[in-house]
Amino acid sequence: MDQRLNDTGDAEAISDFYLRNTDHLQPWQPEREPDFHSVDSWVLRLQNRIVEFESSTLTHFLTLDASTRKIVATCSLTNITRGLFQACKLGYAVCQTYEGKGLMKKLC
Repeated sequence: MDQRLNDTGDAEAISDFYLRNTDHLQPWQPEREPDFHSVDSWVLRLQNRIVEFESSTLTHFLTLDASTRKIVATCSLTNITRGLFQACKLGYAVCQTYEGKGLMKKLC
């Protein structure tokens, strides 16, 4: 498995991850517009994340299967607070076929 930060070139792969796992992730995901996980929507979302990443308020990681190069997990640190008290919110999603294999321990 390979872990790395996401970038603007990941729109298609992230869209694919969420579309492949729609049913599996549904219990934990809010209701979304039908095109929320389209490639075009992810292109815009990833462009916006650059600004937030550069301001140190969030970061997003991906885990890719080494052989298929498909995304198998995501991890987000958002609402990062710096200072004496440092905190953030952690969000993650794991592909159904990789659940229970310890990916989140490695990624997050």
